[in-house]
Amino acid sequence: MNKTYIASIINRLEEIRQRPMMWIGKLTDIVPFLNGFNSACFVTVYENTRDNFYEEIVKGRGWHVSSQGPEFFMREKGLNDKEIADELLAIHIEVWKKRYDNINS
Repeated sequence: MNKTYIASIINRLEEIRQRPMMWIGKLTDIVPFLNGFNSACFVTVYENTRDNFYEEIVKGRGWHVSSQGPEFFMREKGLNDKEIADELLAIHIEVWKKRYDNINS
């Protein structure tokens, strides 16, 4: 695995975080957008889909890991759609940075 590919994923997520409406449309669509984005990244770039970085980052940011996803708890806490989208993008950026740091190439 080449760190250049992971770096481009991180850069793209940071661009999306800066202008989410341009990339996603309705902010309520953030979860399916990120699921599709990550699926494409796993298929084309990142072979190890069994790391625990996502759970580690979610917990580290103070959210619960469950089948409902952290967005359920974000909404329960009172975050609006924009805040939820920003927090989910921040989580995914941190996860990819962690993956980048764990590649030995």
